[in-house]
Amino acid sequence: QVRIRQPKRHPNPPGRPNMLMMLPMVIMALSIGGISFYYSRGADSSTRALITAVPMLLMASSMIGVQRLYHRSQMKQHEAEVARIDRLYEEHLAQIEEQLEHYAREQRRILHQENAALFPSVML
Repeated sequence: QVRIRQPKRHPNPPGRPNMLMMLPMVIMALSIGGISFYYSRGADSSTRALITAVPMLLMASSMIGVQRLYHRSQMKQHEAEVARIDRLYEEHLAQIEEQLEHYAREQRRILHQENAALFPSVML
């Protein structure tokens, strides 16, 4: 009797980056902008706006970039795990196929031995 086990379930894919996790970083970016705005009191309005906006934009872009890189690395790990599970199951099926072929050859050999007088020209 041959038993073929079910394939292992694939893990759930990682979720999209959560914006709530970025909330502390957004507060930090706004704080840096506020501090820059406070310390640039003597500058004219365009310089003051630039000094306020640049740190906030840098923080925002770095937060988005880090979240995207982290999500991409999680996706690669997930894909590698799915590929590993699939490869192991294919190896399992190949082993079963090999066993079945071995059993079929053995059965043909036995049948031929038992019935050699009926089919003398058939060679295995």
